[in-house]
Amino acid sequence: MSKLFITFIFCNSMLVACNKKQATATEVAPEICNCFSIVEKDIIVLKEVIPALAEKPNPNQYLKEFIDNVTMAGPMPTLESELSKLSKIEDEKTAAGACFKQLHQKYKGSYDFKNEATALELIAELKKQNCGFAAGMLSWKWKR
Repeated sequence: MSKLFITFIFCNSMLVACNKKQATATEVAPEICNCFSIVEKDIIVLKEVIPALAEKPNPNQYLKEFIDNVTMAGPMPTLESELSKLSKIEDEKTAAGACFKQLHQKYKGSYDFKNEATALELIAELKKQNCGFAAGMLSWKWKR
């Protein structure tokens, strides 16, 4: 009888896992936007540049050229601070990193954050929802 019970539990859990509803970019976008907004509020120098990255075929080159132009005028401690914050955006010790971790756990198995096609769909949705900062950051990551 216990083997039958274990088999039933196993089959039931497999059905639940297989029937888990796949999340859409429309559902995920506001939450991604929220996580990025934690960092965005501290960004000054790169505020206009990051959203533009979503429109550039080579966002890394565009950002490099912007930084080169800005730093020609002299040292930019604010820019360096912002770049440091952006480099630590996924660090779970930061508020944004904790937000992303929670988001990944929530959508585990129902949304593939590591798939390029899914990411590009999410970027398009973020643009539609007027979340240019998040769209720019994701574009920078995926189009490097």
